[in-house]
Amino acid sequence: MGPSASPITCRTCGTENRPQARYCINCGGAVAPEPGESPTASPAASPAASEEAQYGVHRCTFHPEVETGLACGKCGQYICPRCMIQTPVGARCRDCARVTPHPTYDVSTNYFVRASVAAAVVGIVGGILWGALWPHLVGILFLPWLMAAGVGLAIGEAVSFMSNRKRGRGLAGVAVAGVTLSIITMLLVAPIFHYLHLLAFALTYYMAVSRVR
Repeated sequence: MGPSASPITCRTCGTENRPQARYCINCGGAVAPEPGESPTASPAASPAASEEAQYGVHRCTFHPEVETGLACGKCGQYICPRCMIQTPVGARCRDCARVTPHPTYDVSTNYFVRASVAAAVVGIVGGILWGALWPHLVGILFLPWLMAAGVGLAIGEAVSFMSNRKRGRGLAGVAVAGVTLSIITMLLVAPIFHYLHLLAFALTYYMAVSRVR
């Protein structure tokens, strides 16, 4: 019987693995060449690598002068408190912690332009109708509020439709601008201020923003 094979030491973290291992049991790095790949000579161990292998001391990938025992839960790179980012699924390095906006809230410039044009058109048209009908609706139960809510809902729905049902603060701002334009148009058509205007305006803003916020 020939001599027993010696354990394979991981060149990344210094952990000893069984002779037949291809990946490190500690860091997951490759410790043996892939099938068909020619083995390469191991580089001479640096003092830092020898220290890691002997004492189990690791150094931050991004700040080599800092000793750490914390590794990114996704890629396995060693990180320190300076570069660690805490996420709902554990500690991550800066690269792995980068998140992209949810598609619903990722609004392109093209969608902003389309939503702005829609808010302006619907706001002006709604303001004209609002101003023309408002003097006839004051004093009739619920009708002024239905008119105000309808204008706000129309503006919010137009912004939502033209932005492909996107949402976000930017689109909420577009809706607010559309309602403001509608109110100005309404007051130009019917320049008679009534205390009910204030409550009606608030309801209009609310209905428009609720569609895209």
